[in-house]
Amino acid sequence: MVNLGLVVAEFNASVTEQMAAAAEDAAADRGVGIESTVRVPGVYDSPLAADRLARRDDIDAVAVVGAVVTGDTDHDQVISDATASSLQSVGLDRDTPVTFGITGPGQSGAEAHERVDKGRQPSTPPSTWWRCCHERPPVGLRRAGWPRRTVGDRRRRQQSQRARGGGRRRGRSLGRRTGLPDPERVREAGRQAIADGHTGYTSSNGITELRQAISTDLKAKNVPAEPDNVVVTPGAKQALFETVHALIDEGDEVILLDPAWVSYEAMVKLAGGDLTRVDLGEHEFELEPALDDLADAMSDETALLLVNSPSNPTGAVFSDEALAGVRDLAVEHDVTVVADEIYDRITYDAEPTSLAAFDGMADRTVTVNGFSKSYAMTGWRLGYLAAPEPLVDQVSKIHSHSVTCAPNFVQRAGVEALRSVETDVATMVKAFENRRDLVVDVLEDHGKSIPRPQGAFYAMIPTSADDVAWTDAAIEDAHVATVPGTAFNAPGYARISYAASEERLKEGFERLAAEGLL
Repeated sequence: MVNLGLVVAEFNASVTEQMAAAAEDAAADRGVGIESTVRVPGVYDSPLAADRLARRDDIDAVAVVGAVVTGDTDHDQVISDATASSLQSVGLDRDTPVTFGITGPGQSGAEAHERVDKGRQPSTPPSTWWRCCHERPPVGLRRAGWPRRTVGDRRRRQQSQRARGGGRRRGRSLGRRTGLPDPERVREAGRQAIADGHTGYTSSNGITELRQAISTDLKAKNVPAEPDNVVVTPGAKQALFETVHALIDEGDEVILLDPAWVSYEAMVKLAGGDLTRVDLGEHEFELEPALDDLADAMSDETALLLVNSPSNPTGAVFSDEALAGVRDLAVEHDVTVVADEIYDRITYDAEPTSLAAFDGMADRTVTVNGFSKSYAMTGWRLGYLAAPEPLVDQVSKIHSHSVTCAPNFVQRAGVEALRSVETDVATMVKAFENRRDLVVDVLEDHGKSIPRPQGAFYAMIPTSADDVAWTDAAIEDAHVATVPGTAFNAPGYARISYAASEERLKEGFERLAAEGLL
């Protein structure tokens, strides 16, 4: 009997759950036992989960199912291609075969459901034991007797879509940054660093000049971090990932404040941690009125608390009183806190305070930040963490044995960003504030009152009870891409990003209104 490991990527749950059920039915029909099922937030997270299952002696094969239906065709293509490549690599690197069926790219919810229905049909050829969710073999199906999909397959599919009056459906995304490029001085610093030959390895934790600049910036926020407390990473996400894996063992409790950025859950699960969630939705996404709930959730058994302020996805900036409450609980229960402050320079009606600046928190706080948001340097991939030296020692081990170091010339561009582009940042923040005001005003005109975001560039719109259906309708009918609140553990909402021009935002809202979605 074949023992199967199943990975379920849950991003589009209404589709994926049916895919998972179809996979289980197909396995049962063929006498295949599912030894272990791992659920991850999205398909991006599936390769690492598949690799972990493929390493197990009690698993003979691994199957992955997931749905990439964001409404942004280009984005879906990137996700599909990257995931396919990663899963193919896992399949080639391990003795255990890895197969996968992922809907997309750019499929509508109806098309994804159609694939689920087809996945319930008996598979052919009978000699192939795995077939799920595809009328033809999924891209990259490995070692199961089927060829890869070819360019000709893709052309035939597109011709068929055009014949049905379809074709590639493009949504008007409200989430692409428009008119806010990375500062020219940063670009020039990067070009000059390359010209000067700064293209080799650096010390793993980062060049001294950048760590000193980060230390100076943190001290200006009353965070007592020396250069030796800093680890420079390729993106703030890497800093979060390394921190979670340095701190969390199997079964350790981690508390998230919901709505929470989607990658937190994935990181904790990959580290083996258990999640406890505190819902801020009943308090207009503010932490201060939810402190009693946090106190009920936290105990001496809690290993880690993740705090994101300003918040993605809500734009909330937690008050000093709320952060002081976090400090009191963390000290009482001896809990380490990760302060994700990636949006700290993008605020409007509030001045954020760094959690590590509170008395008693410097030795128990990991401050995470980066350059993607405040300096519009998304593709440069540069971030950092600041932590007590004992934790830095442990994080550095993961860092050096995984990514080695952040790119040399990118670090030097980061020095320039910290030193000379605050005027550019102020201009960007003012543009975001105007867009925030536009979003709030338009929603109020349509009878929707929302908590006024104080930072970042996101807003949560109340939807029907089924937020996934609402976001499906938004992309299918209005051609506007949003993210269901369920992805952030906040059902009944949809997240929009106002990192787009005012003209584009107005057009998006007009489309939503025309379809009765506002």
